[in-house]
Amino acid sequence: MKTKIRLVHWKPMEASEGIQLLVDAGLDVHSDPVEGPGFLKELERDAPEALLIDLSRMPSQGRDLAVAVRMRKGTRHIPIVFVAGVEEKVEAIRALLPDAAFTDWKDAATIIAEAIRTGAEDPIVPGSAFAAYAGKPLAGKLGIKAGFTVSLVNAPAEFSDILGKLPDETSLVAEMDPKADLTIWFARTEEELQGDMESIVRASRQAPVWIAWPKRGGGMESDLTQQAVRQQAMADGMVDFKICSIDQDWSALLFKWRGLKT
Repeated sequence: MKTKIRLVHWKPMEASEGIQLLVDAGLDVHSDPVEGPGFLKELERDAPEALLIDLSRMPSQGRDLAVAVRMRKGTRHIPIVFVAGVEEKVEAIRALLPDAAFTDWKDAATIIAEAIRTGAEDPIVPGSAFAAYAGKPLAGKLGIKAGFTVSLVNAPAEFSDILGKLPDETSLVAEMDPKADLTIWFARTEEELQGDMESIVRASRQAPVWIAWPKRGGGMESDLTQQAVRQQAMADGMVDFKICSIDQDWSALLFKWRGLKT
């Protein structure tokens, strides 16, 4: 029986040559697109012998996915192998998950076999989903880059102060802007979120949208939860791919329209 591995690549077509090398080495490669939080349940159910995560595209998403895999009891035993990527990004991930394996495509089959052989008996589990962001400025956590126009909708009055120092030539707009590179949308109740969803979906067709909701135990009462935000957004055609703890009062999930390329 062939060794079954799960490949995560944000554009599997770009990995066709690498996949062929693995197939030629006798591996059974599954590379379906990653679709939201259901991926972890799928991974636990399918139980591949290794998880191969490509870092050539969106390495932060690959890193966050690996952290989520390690934090879930039913998946943390699956050996993780990272392939490709810029050296600086790879080294940062190696520091976070030093017991994972790292390789290029040429040697991937050999490294995967070694990772399976040595196993993940006592895998390193990061302290939280935010471990990779410790000490990082909030603007960086939110993905705000130099030259970005950021649309802030229903934001707290003090939010620009909470953001702190921004990258050069960043513009903050206190309303929905169809030309924004990123939108941060604050919702305080489930009713408010439902009323805003049409506009949020419209914004997500142009650029990623953070939906922020009050933390339980923070300074506001709210019936919103992470699950409620995710379910509402996914029902309207969006998929989340990052989470952020903004401050002691707010959490947020980053969504994109299913057809939007990022």
